[in-house]
Amino acid sequence: KQVKFQLSLEGCRSQEETYGFTGGGDDRGFPDLEDASLNQRQIRLTVLSAHDEIEVSGNSVLWAPMLARGFSTCGRGQRVESPKFNVSGLRNAFLRFFPKGSKTAPEGKCSAFLVLQQKKQVKFQLSLEGCRSQEETYGFTGGGDDRGFPDLEDASLNQRQIRLTVLSAHDEIEVSGNSVLWAPMLARGFSTCGRGQRVESPKFNVSGLRNAFLRFFPKGSKTAPEGKCSAFLVLQQKKQVKFQL
Repeated sequence: KQVKFQLSLEGCRSQEETYGFTGGGDDRGFPDLEDASLNQRQIRLTVLSAHDEIEVSGNSVLWAPMLARGFSTCGRGQRVESPKFNVSGLRNAFLRFFPKGSKTAPEGKCSAFLVLQQKKQVKFQLSLEGCRSQEETYGFTGGGDDRGFPDLEDASLNQRQIRLTVLSAHDEIEVSGNSVLWAPMLARGFSTCGRGQRVESPKFNVSGLRNAFLRFFPKGSKTAPEGKCSAFLVLQQKKQVKFQL
């Protein structure tokens, strides 16, 4: 459990601590609690919060990385990983945390990443609890790739919980009513496309169109104006179609 608590002798000032108890009977407290002359007084414990290693609520995940095996011995470039979780359509996702920063992190920063083994376009936020959030939109390719922030926060705050908030999560292609939503960055070869090179969507049926698909040139077709991307509907039926892209 990660526990935020206060200890005091009755009638005296409280001292406060947040600590990740590892389940091995470890203790945490205050060697200098109060003057020994007051040792006849009662001791008051106030538990301000207590969290399991990972908690999922709605579209948010709260993880206490200090409870993960090996956290206390992590050096720069070394990581711990959360238990797997399901949230907002993400399955068997997990978080990766570098308490003293990943190899590419600025000096003195800790790093956190979302790891996903599905093809999904995900808009998400990561933060240390009580700190500002950083936001990213990324197309996970389904190969266990990660995305996050090498410079999440100062490494001195690495005892705090990490919060993931999933703002949206989309499959590569989604059909609803007369609309199709495609995430081309999930298509094979997207990241290596140059000018005149394309990716194509999975085939779909919508509003009487059968086995249609979209064609996208991330850096523009050969006839596109400089600096423009290009998109086309491809249809293998005889149809007059009025459409928007």
